[in-house]
Amino acid sequence: MGTTVNANPTKEFFISMLTRDIDVKAAIVELIDNSIDGAKRLRASGDYHGLFINITYDRDSFRIQDNCGGISIKTARDYAFRFGRSSGHSVEKAPGQHFTGVFGIGMKRSLFRLGTEFEITSNTEEEHFKLHVNVDEWIKDDSNDWTFQLSEEGQKADYPDQEVGTDIFISKLHEGISDQFGLKYFFTTLTLYIERFRTIAMENGLEITINGQPIYFSSDQIIQTNDITPYGKEEIIDDVIIRIIAGIVPKGEPEKAGWYIYCNGRLVVFADKTNLTGWGEDGTRLYHPSLAFFRGYAYFESNNSDSLPWNTTKTGVDTSSKYYIYAKRLMQEATQQVVKECSQLIDSSLPVEAENAVFQSKKTMLTTATIISTAEKNSCFSLNVPEIKNAEPTSTISFSKPKKMIEHMKQVMGVSTNKDVGINSFDYYYKRECEEYE
Repeated sequence: MGTTVNANPTKEFFISMLTRDIDVKAAIVELIDNSIDGAKRLRASGDYHGLFINITYDRDSFRIQDNCGGISIKTARDYAFRFGRSSGHSVEKAPGQHFTGVFGIGMKRSLFRLGTEFEITSNTEEEHFKLHVNVDEWIKDDSNDWTFQLSEEGQKADYPDQEVGTDIFISKLHEGISDQFGLKYFFTTLTLYIERFRTIAMENGLEITINGQPIYFSSDQIIQTNDITPYGKEEIIDDVIIRIIAGIVPKGEPEKAGWYIYCNGRLVVFADKTNLTGWGEDGTRLYHPSLAFFRGYAYFESNNSDSLPWNTTKTGVDTSSKYYIYAKRLMQEATQQVVKECSQLIDSSLPVEAENAVFQSKKTMLTTATIISTAEKNSCFSLNVPEIKNAEPTSTISFSKPKKMIEHMKQVMGVSTNKDVGINSFDYYYKRECEEYE
């Protein structure tokens, strides 16, 4: 028998590697995800009105409080504070709900990322516990004991004034975190980040505040009428449901054009316009600003969240996932259909009236119910607007002339724009020189 070599990681090294690649905003959203999962367990119906997640921070501390059901002592003991998920541990579920907790590292990574001392108080309808951890002291212990000790535990009846939910308080913030929290614009960037990497659960009444200010979430929308049909496709592979929806919206927000990817209701890719979502590959054109009206959505759902194609920080996708590879082909098919059907919108060859007939059409809000109903139709994208079918294609004429001459023509014509000068000049010449040859 040879000499045993110690290959155990040190706590300091483990924490460094665990937190190295996660941004502070992503760490905060991980904690929000935990609260949302709690809301899903508490309200299996999906109605979260009356539930809240309150975030407060300053240069000295960070706190997130919710009334979303709390953490049981059993879950705290066996799972919540364990580094990684045991294959034999089954997380408490709720019928019809899909959760975002998957790798068993989210909350712990966030706690270590933000500071070196944290206290967690949790109350379910039956139980209460408190956990206090001084990370610096915990790291100094070089033994193989990686456990934490609850400082309080008991029945909820013994703590009647404690509201059901979880309270996480982090102090002794890391210097870089404290500096970020002290910046005036951090509030805005954090708010925008949370709004962007939202979950579909926000549609059902769950409220989030930051330093007392509520966050307002807008739902995705897509044009859907009797004449305009979005692309919809639903496929089930193994234990993963894939739903693809693609279509058009008004042109007003080009920065939001592209593909959106959700895993169990959590947005992980925002408005992508690259080959990540198939642009410029396999016969699919590159994205161009003329496609500012394009919107595509890919939804992955599974009771086994390990199967979903997201990375560990939930800020991107695992492109090697067989489910994502399959979905990407559907996304390319959807993009190609929209591009083909909307060619006249892309090259601006339609009269303004015909474009308005499209972009002022009725929009459908993409909620849990409408996502399912739209995808289940397995429909191709179609654009059968009468104004487009009957519209005579147009082309643009562009030329330059001395400004002095153009200004003089404006005065003579009684118009105020260069465009009007061009239109009047064209109409004048065409009427006198071309109409007889029609």
